[in-house]
Amino acid sequence: EDRLPADNRRTLAVRAIRQLKLLLVDGDPGDGSRGSETFFLRHALNPVAADQRAAYFIKLQTIGAAELPSTSLDDFDAVILANVARFPEKLAPVFAGYVSRGGGLLLFPGSRVDATFYNEQLGARLPLLPAALGPARGDADQTERYFTLRSRDYTHPISSLWNDPASGTLASARIYRHLTLLPAPDGTNAAPAPPLPSGGTAAGEAGTPEMVLAFTDGSPAMMERSYGLGRVVLFAFTANTSWGDLPVRPAFVPLLHRSLGMALQRQDEGLNLRVGGRFQRRVSNELLGKDAAFTSPRAGESTRELRRVEMAGGQPGLVFDHTDAAGLYTVHVPEPPLDLAFATQPDPEESNLEELSPTQLDSLKPVAEVYPWTPNFSLRQAVERQRSGIEFWPAVVVAALTLALVECFLGQWFSRSR
Repeated sequence: EDRLPADNRRTLAVRAIRQLKLLLVDGDPGDGSRGSETFFLRHALNPVAADQRAAYFIKLQTIGAAELPSTSLDDFDAVILANVARFPEKLAPVFAGYVSRGGGLLLFPGSRVDATFYNEQLGARLPLLPAALGPARGDADQTERYFTLRSRDYTHPISSLWNDPASGTLASARIYRHLTLLPAPDGTNAAPAPPLPSGGTAAGEAGTPEMVLAFTDGSPAMMERSYGLGRVVLFAFTANTSWGDLPVRPAFVPLLHRSLGMALQRQDEGLNLRVGGRFQRRVSNELLGKDAAFTSPRAGESTRELRRVEMAGGQPGLVFDHTDAAGLYTVHVPEPPLDLAFATQPDPEESNLEELSPTQLDSLKPVAEVYPWTPNFSLRQAVERQRSGIEFWPAVVVAALTLALVECFLGQWFSRSR
């Protein structure tokens, strides 16, 4: 207990997901057996018995590459392209808009992938890819020579699980062939990008590319990049066993699930703010022009603040900046129904009772008067010692009062009836 009860409690907003809808796009379905590009993906994403899949929270829909143009991406939380050779160029901005609104995009290469097409459409034209697809390394037709993944010192949130030996290992996987991943520049790597379907542009949407996994020689094996409210995850190897045996290794299931979670969590990163921060949330087009009711931790139902859904950055969005109270805020739109919650917390540094270091004190001295505190320290005396000259305010006050009294007296004197 201390004299600052405001920092004894902190509130976090966490979105509970009841169901995830995933779209798997199979670039080489074959007869649907183990040679299919999505065979191992389907089993890894639904790692339950066949009679339990209907109740499992991840719902899968698999289509061929030819069906992609006629499929609405917004019906799914994430899309996985597995050895899809290419797609109509008009879909590139559709992918960008989908990811920008919070969708997840996972890309697995393969023998059919046109690397030049992907680099042009999702790299140079729109900066979605965290890395350019380079030349292939290795030979998938033999098993004597292979690449392995780094076995320790994982720094990325997706792979950090395997810093604990009890979680198994990724190093046992054998990758016989993979594409070289050439990390994209920081920020956008597009020269002016075309407009997105929502009306916005790609400028400022792309985040910093991050390496998730590396081969033992240090070259990237898996990379990711945020884009708007979504994320793109790029693998250097296939989703089936044609280029390696990772899909049949135990680590493949948690790797895929953690990648999926990372791809989807960015849309919730803005749910927890510092007190005084601005809440911003992109919403669907059908909410444009609707009024949203915001309730703060210190306000009741009768004192809700209304904000209209307006275009922000080329997309419909909610903006609320009256977040001066710590706690849970709620957002409600009656029709079409939308209910959100976000939380604010004070900066933990404000509760830090450690003494400032000499370096910190020196940095304050040019802009503030710094007094070392001791048990007998008196701020009043210190301030008085720093004063110079004579205070005029008492004399000014006396003069003002005298003038007022004289004015009143004269007013009474000359207003007497004669």
